[in-house]
Amino acid sequence: MRTGINEYSQTSERKKPATLVAGS
Repeated sequence: MRTGINEYSQTSERKKPATLVAGS
């Protein structure tokens, strides 16, 4: 997990499930 994961996840979540990749 990273500090900017919150902002990145919100933006990626709309485009693609990058949250799962970044979260893992």
